[in-house]
Amino acid sequence: MSDQSRLSSFPTQQDISRLKQTATDAVNDMGDAASVRSLAEKVGQLASASREYVSRYPVRTMGAALAVGFVIGLVCSCGSGRSRRD
Repeated sequence: MSDQSRLSSFPTQQDISRLKQTATDAVNDMGDAASVRSLAEKVGQLASASREYVSRYPVRTMGAALAVGFVIGLVCSCGSGRSRRD
């Protein structure tokens, strides 16, 4: 084997940079996947806690929902630019 063919089989600086970037991207993707799993787990816990709260306090939950709806209705009607006297 000649020296030229032996040297061409070694990775170049560009090859090393590409490999490094690929490895970095893979690690970032794994971190993103882990954070997505963690977020999904937290959303599941929140949904479970919400279900439990609504089951335990149905009247309180309905009152809160009505109050929030009323406030949203007031905000939307005030923001439309029309007064109630029209």
